[in-house]
Amino acid sequence: MKSRPGLEAALAALLSAWFGAAGCCEGSPVIIDTDMALDDVRAIALLACSKTLEIKAVVTSDGAAGAAAGYENALAVLAILDLDHVPVGMGRPLDAPPPPWRGLSDALGWSPMGSAGTPGRSPAETVAVVSSTLDGSAAPVDYICLGPLTNLAQVLREKPALATRIARVLYVGSKRADPTPGWNTLRDTEGADRVLGADLTVYQFDLEEPNVLRFDSGLWQEVGRIDTVPSNLIYDLHRDSRVQALLRERHFCAWDETVALYLHAPTIASTEPLPGRPRGLRIGGVDVDAARNTYLAILRRGRAGRS
Repeated sequence: MKSRPGLEAALAALLSAWFGAAGCCEGSPVIIDTDMALDDVRAIALLACSKTLEIKAVVTSDGAAGAAAGYENALAVLAILDLDHVPVGMGRPLDAPPPPWRGLSDALGWSPMGSAGTPGRSPAETVAVVSSTLDGSAAPVDYICLGPLTNLAQVLREKPALATRIARVLYVGSKRADPTPGWNTLRDTEGADRVLGADLTVYQFDLEEPNVLRFDSGLWQEVGRIDTVPSNLIYDLHRDSRVQALLRERHFCAWDETVALYLHAPTIASTEPLPGRPRGLRIGGVDVDAARNTYLAILRRGRAGRS
């Protein structure tokens, strides 16, 4: 769909207002839980552009990428984004076969990006990282889960009192009994049952095609015309010829980026109350034009790039 005239300027104004709004106060703490698929990395790059969110920790799960490969890739991505001070935890492997796209996720699109890991360093364990982050935060923390809910389920099982330190869980997926529970839930149904059955405020992203932004060749090229560190990271991770073929096939959707887009500009998606949760929301149909322009506007706010 074509952009409406003046929409990008209006969205830029909206973003400015949102960054200063009382509802998203400066330095709001977040934990990012990720299985380090390409759309996870794009979401992390968008979240890194925020002036109102503070990424307090990142933990990796066994999903699109393996937890260990995801851990090393997360270190490298955070170093590029100048977030190498952020604690990173590695989750436990699941007793489940890897998805068909594991090789793409483990290699981050076959990119030449090197690992930022320290040889011989033992990865921190997820429960320890999440526990210390929640205990050490002055304010309740938003838990952004872009992959399976394995890690948070383990935290709630071992340290249930920490649930009171979580402001919201923002999750790309829904309950397994729902018509379209999503891949993250199907990857670890027991973890999803534990978290989504707990007394937590949940923002549940139930996204379906065609009402979701596609990350296609056109959007990738527009990202490449923005010279910021986050935009350059996204552009470079999709340069391999095999990833380019997937872009031309319109294979990628902005599943996980929608969480970042929503946190920056909540009007890009429709919302409705989540049954059984007085403070919970179901986030659904995305205004694709608004999402696309918001995506680019956010990246322009990133740290200056190569030039």
